[in-house]
Amino acid sequence: MTLTAFTASRQDALISAADAAGMPISTGRRFAFLPLSSHVGTSTVAALTARALAAGRSGRTLVVATSTPHSSPLLAAGRQSPPARQDSGLPGEVSSALAFGQGVWVGSVADLPGAGQDLVGAATSADWFQRVAPISRHFDVVCTDWNPQPSLAATVAAARTSQAVCLVAAYGRADAEPVVALARALHSEPDGPRVTVAFVDVARTRSTWPQLVATRLPFPVVRFAHDESLVLGQAPRSATQVSAIATAGTLMRLSAAGRDAE
Repeated sequence: MTLTAFTASRQDALISAADAAGMPISTGRRFAFLPLSSHVGTSTVAALTARALAAGRSGRTLVVATSTPHSSPLLAAGRQSPPARQDSGLPGEVSSALAFGQGVWVGSVADLPGAGQDLVGAATSADWFQRVAPISRHFDVVCTDWNPQPSLAATVAAARTSQAVCLVAAYGRADAEPVVALARALHSEPDGPRVTVAFVDVARTRSTWPQLVATRLPFPVVRFAHDESLVLGQAPRSATQVSAIATAGTLMRLSAAGRDAE
């Protein structure tokens, strides 16, 4: 990643975010990537953030999707054989249900071992606690790539599975305002998950609204500009990677320091 295009202050912010993304942890971290509508880039944000988290630590990072079937951007270049330090000590029934790509373990809730009937459709928060929570102890970081939920109550329940939640919204004001309202509600809960919002310019609107509203919000905001490289199935631009590192650092800070991080 080339930093020469950034000002000194932006370079310092990036270095700080990268340091936070790789900060040592004594207990596992659980992060939710949660949209209110489809096709806003949630899977891409989750995958890129997970890769940024994995790059700074030796422990395992997992991205688990609630959709069935699931195709992660992390596997676009094909499945890889995990190095010995990643595979060692991981139960066979868990590793066999997952794939490994770009330094990250990838899977879906439906494929994980769990009691009860096979899942039909997208997983719920109850499915998450039954199938993901029991294996989370084997990973430093678990990132859950959520589908849009059928109700506000289900959305809040999904957010509560994690210590910090990244709400994902498109750039357009009409699409983003409900997400901001939910983020404010979660932020106001003393015992709720810590929250950040990722605005993603999936439609290439170049709207300035996310930048303007970010200064008025009581929680951190990250912006992902439109990246044609991702549309073409190529590696993300450096600016997109910077946004992913910023998201990774933000989530780690929120989970580690609570309100003081905001």
